Amino acid sequence: RLKQLDQRITIRTTLRPLVLSETSDYIHFRIVKAGKGSVLFEDRAIKAVYRFSGGIPRLVNLIASRAMMVAYINSSHKVDKEHVRDAVKHLSDVSPLKSTLRSPAFYVLSALLLLAMGAASVPLYEAHLQDRAIGRFLSRNAGLVVSRHDVQTVPKAQPGIDKNRQGSGSAVRMEAPSRGNESPGVLGRMDRAAVAKSSAALKNQKRKATVIVKWARLRQRPSLRAERISVASEGSVFDIVGDWTEINGNKWYKIAAPGGEYLWIAAHLVEVESRHQ
Repeated sequence: RLKQLDQRITIRTTLRPLVLSETSDYIHFRIVKAGKGSVLFEDRAIKAVYRFSGGIPRLVNLIASRAMMVAYINSSHKVDKEHVRDAVKHLSDVSPLKSTLRSPAFYVLSALLLLAMGAASVPLYEAHLQDRAIGRFLSRNAGLVVSRHDVQTVPKAQPGIDKNRQGSGSAVRMEAPSRGNESPGVLGRMDRAAVAKSSAALKNQKRKATVIVKWARLRQRPSLRAERISVASEGSVFDIVGDWTEINGNKWYKIAAPGGEYLWIAAHLVEVESRHQ
């Protein structure tokens, strides 16, 4: 709003809090300029001043001055960490920063809490991986509906289960999408016309992969440990003939290389575009 004042400001800058090394240099410089070069601040005392002040020069001045007074009262020729902590107790401006110094019990409890959270997340991560595996299956078999709760052990022959899959192994019951009040049937009673239509649509859909990085490595297998066969430059376009997702979530595309061979490229290195034939 004060345009006249704003027009007279030719240089603008922002003074940020000092870092630890700057705080140390600042304290020693002030002591020398005051003619008290014999005063010694221990390294631990300087670190305490920095933690309590947050690197703000005004608070550095205040804490360091009070710490020197505490050291003088205790007939000490050097300022240590305890002198700084005693000085801070009488400064209201820095009282909220006292929480930066935690007790050992705080770190122990924090570590135990993190371990407990990590242990609780393992079953959730395993369920997530299983859901992703089912999702990949569904993407390759359009029209099928599979639920994780339908995975069950088949101890003996049951109606609706393929006789070739009877036994003590696991079976997955695949159901067609429900239509109104119609009860979902097993695989043998699915709407095969819908499955055929979805499969035909997938076949008519041609995907292209365009390299979006400067250089992309083409590998023999879908793994970062696989041998590198060639490299592709940014903007190179390949036909996608397949894909694969590792258990850790890394996705790969199988592409048709110029030499007629099929190689693999990481999904995050390309941009995929679908085109209908």
